Amino acid sequence: MDQVFNELSLSASLADEYSARPAILRLKEASDRLTTLGFSRQIRVTHDVAERQISPGRTLRRYLQSPAGGQDRTLRQWLLSRFSRAPYVEQLCTEQGITELEEYHIGNECCKGLALAALWGIPALSLSGDERFMPPHTMMTHTFLAEENGELQEEHCRVGIIREETDVRCHETAIQKILYVPLNDGIHMLAYARQQLDCLAFSATAEEQLEGILEGNPWLPRIHAILQELQRAMQEAIARNTIFNPKGFKYKPTESASATEGKKGQKHTFNFIEYDSQGNRNIFSLLCQSHMSITDGDRVYFCPDRNKGKVYIGHVGEHLPTKKYG
Repeated sequence: MDQVFNELSLSASLADEYSARPAILRLKEASDRLTTLGFSRQIRVTHDVAERQISPGRTLRRYLQSPAGGQDRTLRQWLLSRFSRAPYVEQLCTEQGITELEEYHIGNECCKGLALAALWGIPALSLSGDERFMPPHTMMTHTFLAEENGELQEEHCRVGIIREETDVRCHETAIQKILYVPLNDGIHMLAYARQQLDCLAFSATAEEQLEGILEGNPWLPRIHAILQELQRAMQEAIARNTIFNPKGFKYKPTESASATEGKKGQKHTFNFIEYDSQGNRNIFSLLCQSHMSITDGDRVYFCPDRNKGKVYIGHVGEHLPTKKYG
C-alpha cells in the first residue's frame, strides 16, 4: 500500500525555505518508518502539490528547482523521487471509480489527500507548520447528497496525521490491522472474516464477490474496515442490550418497504445457509437493504438480526437499484 500526503499542509506556514529543511527531514524520517512497517516507498500526492506554497511566496516547485547542496540537495532529491510518480490522487481514484474526493473539506478547502487516507483507513503524512494538522488526528467534514431524499448531509470524519517519526507510534496498531491481517486478496479476507468475525454471515453471492477481488485492489482495507465495524456494532448491541447502530461509511439502515418493491426487491434478496446443532442445513432468504459505502458507486448490503446476534452480508459490490437509484 502507498503512503498519502496531505497537500493542505503546504500552506505557506513555514517562515522561509530555511525552515523547510528540518520539516522535510522529519517528514522523510516518518515516511521511512512507514516503509519499515510495510508501506511502499511511493507517496501519493494531488496534481497541484507542486504549485502549493512551502513558505510565503515560495511554491514547492520553486523550492525543488532552486540550487542547493549538501543535505538540502539530498532532501530535494528525496521529495522528487517520492512525489513525482504517477498516478496522482485524483487519477488513482478515477481509475477505481471513486468520485467523492470533492465532498471532503476542512473549512472551505477540499482535502483530497486526507480523504483518500480516510477511505483507505490509514494516517496521512503532513508537513510540520500548519497548526490545523496536529497529531495524532484531525477532523474533516464529508458533505454529500442523501440518496433517499436528495438533501445535503454532513458527517465528520477523523483521519490520522503523521508529521515526524515519533507520531507513527500511536498509529502502529491501526496500521498493523490494515497491513498485517491477511488482506492481500478477497479470498484471504473472506477466510479471515469466517475465523475472526463471528457476528457476520455471508450469502453465496457475497462470498463469490469477495473471492473475485484480486490482490492489490486498493479498496480491500476499506471493505475490511466496514466488516470490522459491523462486527463491533453487533457485539456492542449484544453486550449493552441496545440497538444495532454501526458508525460511519455513509451507513443507511433498512429503508421503507416500498423502496425495493418487485424486481428491485428481488435484487436485494439473498440466500443464506446455516446449520443447527445437529448439523441440519437450513437455507433461507433475507432482504438486505441496509448498506455502507465502499466507494461512491459500491456498497456492502446487509441485514442485521439483533436477536440472533448476526449481520447477514448479502452483497459486496455495485450499488443495487432502489426507487431513487437505478
